[in-house]
Amino acid sequence: RQEQRDERQEQRDERLAQRDEMLELGMAAVADLVRSMRYRAMCPDKETVRTTESQVAFKRALVARYQAGFCRKGKCFIAESTSYTHIQCAVTGWKTASPQCCAGHLLPHASAHDALVFGLSPDDINDERNGLLLAQGIEKVMHPPLRVCFLFDVLHNSWVFAVLDPELMNQVVLPTRKRFHELHRKKLEIPRGTSPWKRLLWVHAEHAITSAMKKGWIRGQDWEVELKKLSSLL
Repeated sequence: RQEQRDERQEQRDERLAQRDEMLELGMAAVADLVRSMRYRAMCPDKETVRTTESQVAFKRALVARYQAGFCRKGKCFIAESTSYTHIQCAVTGWKTASPQCCAGHLLPHASAHDALVFGLSPDDINDERNGLLLAQGIEKVMHPPLRVCFLFDVLHNSWVFAVLDPELMNQVVLPTRKRFHELHRKKLEIPRGTSPWKRLLWVHAEHAITSAMKKGWIRGQDWEVELKKLSSLL
């Protein structure tokens, strides 16, 4: 009888192990699907046409959020003509004319209806936490083929800018005089407590790093560790 009980217990243990394995496979499949959907949302095939009013309102919201600590006498707010000449890029620290400093969306405007995969609503697409004030040269390379990204420095509780494409290193970041290699691993210049949505920057960074490793732009254990850290956060 003891042998029969032991055999039945072994069979139950085996079934439980099989069930757990199937659950793990199912969860992994769901995680891969969500990751794929998030990647596609970060790199939409098409762009949407936004009204000037919408663009100005979004830039105003970003200035109010990220430049409050840098402004004097309230002059950081953008005029209706968007001609204010002291908007500061969060990466370079360069203060430049409004048209040369972009209100960059982290989750592209064209992906508003995919916001749910990030736990957001379509209305959040123009939320100030979905953007950063970036010099034209920075904003341009944020998008596919994802030549740069932002990494979270846990030790210092801050974001740092990372250049992934080595061909960028000696190029000038327009409209500034700085080159990309001067900005690599530079701390993001935003007031304390005003971080963008971390989940968006994490997904963008994971996608960018994965793509850069496949292209041979970056390699080494440090990037493998960074990628594993991002995967655990997501």
